[in-house]
Amino acid sequence: MLEAPDFADDLAWIRLNILERQGRHQEYLYLAEAEGQTDRYLQMLAKLGRTEEAIAQAHQQMSTPGEALALAQTLREQGELEQALKIATKGLALDGHDQYQLAVWTSELAEGMDQEIALQSRLKAFQLQPSLPDYLKLKELAGQRWASLQQDLLTQLRQDSSYLGTEAKATIFLEEGLIDDAIATVTQLSSYQSDLIHPVMDAAVTHRPDWVIENARRRAESIMNEGKAQYYYYAINWLRRVRAAYLQLGQQEEWKRYRTALLQAHARKRKLVSMLQQRDLT
Repeated sequence: MLEAPDFADDLAWIRLNILERQGRHQEYLYLAEAEGQTDRYLQMLAKLGRTEEAIAQAHQQMSTPGEALALAQTLREQGELEQALKIATKGLALDGHDQYQLAVWTSELAEGMDQEIALQSRLKAFQLQPSLPDYLKLKELAGQRWASLQQDLLTQLRQDSSYLGTEAKATIFLEEGLIDDAIATVTQLSSYQSDLIHPVMDAAVTHRPDWVIENARRRAESIMNEGKAQYYYYAINWLRRVRAAYLQLGQQEEWKRYRTALLQAHARKRKLVSMLQQRDLT
């Protein structure tokens, strides 16, 4: 049996768009069903007011979160909020793309309708893709249950070793004042992720100044030793944090000795020397 060419779906979309513009709805439904365009088939049923049929067909044909989201959005536009919520909730049990988007959308729809669904949907979103905004939303939705849920979420974050979870871990740990956890999250990150590391250092300067000095010095020295002038600006940003940590420890003289050593070691790098002599580094 011959497989459909790669562009077959694109052609089907074009033909469906034409039929919809022409108001040829029954032909649209025949084509969408024949081409396996389940989301568009279900959406059109809902748009035509054939809600019960759309729901029945969804239970038989819907197989991805994306299809559930498309139908639920259409039902919401038609004012069928209860049915939209049922379809969205069913879609959360399906595997595939758009799970996170569906979970957030379901939670937003459920607010004011069913707080438990709103909470559980947002929790699903957080488990799929943790973030500070979803964490704060869970705090709002959980109410008196927050203390228990919070510990579960923090445990999840501490056990999350994925790269995608790094930003969530750093920002949430800082939000909760868990400086040691934030430090553990960013210590080994590349300096290219300074947008995550800098806030942790700024928060840690009073809590763990020794860590700030060691980590920021290592990063600054690596840049300066490479001798690439276009990157000196980044080295200076690390050194500002080194200085702040030395001052926090009451070791201003130690900072001055370190800065003097840098000036001597890099005396031939005129741009770097000029930057090291800036007032906020003295």
